Amino acid sequence: MELQNWTPPWMEGGNCNPSFEEIKHGLDSNAGGVKGVFNRGCADLKIDKKFTIKLHQYAQGFANKNEDHIAFFGGTLMGVNPVRFKNEDRNRWFDDILEADDLAMEDELHQLEAIVPSRMVSSDVMNLSCLWLTHAIYVSPYLSTKEKEDAMMDAIMVLQYKFITSILAYWFKYPADEAVAIATYAALSKKFGLKVYGSWGALLRSRAEDILAQGKIHYLTYTKFDNDKDIVYMVNDIQGRIKDILKNVRDKFEIIRLNPKGLIKSTSSTVITLDGDTKVRDKKRNFVIYRRYIHTVMGDRATFIRPELVDVIDDAMNAMSRERFLEALNYLSLNHGAKGDPDIAELVDETLSHAFDYISTNRDVMNNPNDIGGLVAKMRSLYMASKGSDPTLLKMRALAEKIVQRAVKTKNGSVIAAVRTGCMLYIILRTFTMNHYK
Repeated sequence: MELQNWTPPWMEGGNCNPSFEEIKHGLDSNAGGVKGVFNRGCADLKIDKKFTIKLHQYAQGFANKNEDHIAFFGGTLMGVNPVRFKNEDRNRWFDDILEADDLAMEDELHQLEAIVPSRMVSSDVMNLSCLWLTHAIYVSPYLSTKEKEDAMMDAIMVLQYKFITSILAYWFKYPADEAVAIATYAALSKKFGLKVYGSWGALLRSRAEDILAQGKIHYLTYTKFDNDKDIVYMVNDIQGRIKDILKNVRDKFEIIRLNPKGLIKSTSSTVITLDGDTKVRDKKRNFVIYRRYIHTVMGDRATFIRPELVDVIDDAMNAMSRERFLEALNYLSLNHGAKGDPDIAELVDETLSHAFDYISTNRDVMNNPNDIGGLVAKMRSLYMASKGSDPTLLKMRALAEKIVQRAVKTKNGSVIAAVRTGCMLYIILRTFTMNHYK
């Protein structure tokens, strides 16, 4: 995305005579329409590097707000993880980011000819504020071109987060069947953006890049921001395109939901078998055997890291970086043992203990030794559930997160969370395929 040089109206020989402070901040309070409402309402806002950092933290904070948000925006499933844009998110936008009175600006906006209050999307003050902020960032005299590009992306991402979560909250009042959602994604072709980009977050980012691209349909709208009808069209178009994307995936979802025969299992099941419920049912005796086995093989990288098992976890965790996942597995192997990272042995023991407890009370989990995908899907749901209160599970997450932070070359919270879950799943899968590899 490249920005063209653009001259504010008062530098083009216009009739408006803004004050020095208005010129300094890049905002003309004499402007009319939607632009004028926000220029006046946000007159004290200084859009500099400090502001862009705060904006980025807001956008990232929403995407990583809880385990469900991390799982959704970093994954490919529809309706499984509840994601919500709440009043507290909206209030924080106006109180902490724009530092403005949204109610006063809303009153002014609703008096404009182009704004129809009954049209919820195009008259919403926050929706319009995201577009105005994109423009204000573009004309800011305090930012470099790169800083403007990054900040405008954050503003558009916030708007898209609000749209996508609102639509999903209306369609999925209760969490969807994960097996149906997994099968839905598997059934998508490359004609679907979700399949192309590999996660909802990446898809939204691609859409934001397209919205802001020079020469695209909305470029003049957000760079000049002087035509209210175009602004209304822009906000409706962004929301409409997201809704169309979701609708196309939901149509596939409904076909599979109504025809359960469409559900699939991992293709790796045809060549790998689990040990089965009869092998692990007796926790007291078999826990010791499996624990000894995984601790024995973990230190041998070639034995511990099996490409076909990596593929199974990689398929189940669509948004996870395979490269970062392999970095973490290598770290587990290289640092396992008395002289290595003590958290690794503790993570293995806690993960196995949790798995044996779960399987002993859910006997159907491993009844079918060929259902690799079924085991991984069930354990993945447990590990990523936002409302889990099991102390063992909470301890596992904390240990795995510390290990992954030391193991991988990233500070991205969603990447770390995905790899954390991948590592716990891999420990279980590698353990319960003991007899297969023996």
